[in-house]
Amino acid sequence: MIHKSIFNAVLALSLAAFAAGANAAVVSFNENNNWTKGALSFTGSDGTTVTAQGSLYDDKRTDPLFYGDPYISSWAGSFGGIGICSGDKKVKTNTNSISSCNDNHQVDGKGSNEAVILNFVGRQVNLLSATFAYVSRNDDYEVFMGNGGGYNLGMSLPNNCWTCTVSNFSVGSDSSFAFGAYHKNDDWKLQALEYEIIPTPLPATGWLMMAGIGALGFARRRKTRPSLR
Repeated sequence: MIHKSIFNAVLALSLAAFAAGANAAVVSFNENNNWTKGALSFTGSDGTTVTAQGSLYDDKRTDPLFYGDPYISSWAGSFGGIGICSGDKKVKTNTNSISSCNDNHQVDGKGSNEAVILNFVGRQVNLLSATFAYVSRNDDYEVFMGNGGGYNLGMSLPNNCWTCTVSNFSVGSDSSFAFGAYHKNDDWKLQALEYEIIPTPLPATGWLMMAGIGALGFARRRKTRPSLR
């Protein structure tokens, strides 16, 4: 009975580890964070840590060159989300309650092409959808895999939706992604991402299950082997 209980526990843990990766989760950037040149940190609904870093990029390349260290901030509210400031700050006070950036407070393509680089710490994920805020007219975005292996260029957002959710990605799975604005009239805030964790490779859970089954079989053989006298 004890050995059967151990086997059932091993099996349950193995199946749970495999199934956990297939569940959809959401990370919201709809919270207040002051302007910084460092990374902002957010937590997904499944506990995944997601960091966000401001960047600029060269839109003349299909595999873009990311560079620079612009200010990044985020806001809470109906039109909240991540914004980038690639201009100078007007004041020294580092707070969201005042206009502290000599630039559009959204991610925009005016002057420099701004981007948000997102890192899913220790996770390999598929992007399912993205929610943009502060969307007016003729706003586009681009999304890239962090390793440069895939990209969606020139994706259009609906006009005057203000808060739009899109799900037409085909960039593949990765641990980091970048969302960028490339036209001078493109501006938006990145409010949330829906994603799914790539499941743990079956061999890892398979070996765990096999070890449990083997241990159970060995114990049973020892128990049923007749004594030699």
